Amino acid sequence: MKLVEDLKNFALRGNVIDLVVGFTVGAAFTSIAKSLVDDIIMPPVGALMGNLDFADMYVVLKSGAKEIVHGMTPAEAKAAG
Repeated sequence: MKLVEDLKNFALRGNVIDLVVGFTVGAAFTSIAKSLVDDIIMPPVGALMGNLDFADMYVVLKSGAKEIVHGMTPAEAKAAG
């Protein structure tokens, strides 16, 4: 029973609340940063580079189980390993 009481005291002290607020702010910041890059920064960069579409571009860092040939979509390359 003391464990439950100690857990309750810990949660009400503010540490857990601070953790939840920090996690929520971090998740919101991640969404905002992704949206900023995808919707604001990359379209003009693609337009300046000759209407490039960065959605289908990837770089192979390490070869996987199957050979990745030029022209594969990102989903096919991911499935190849």
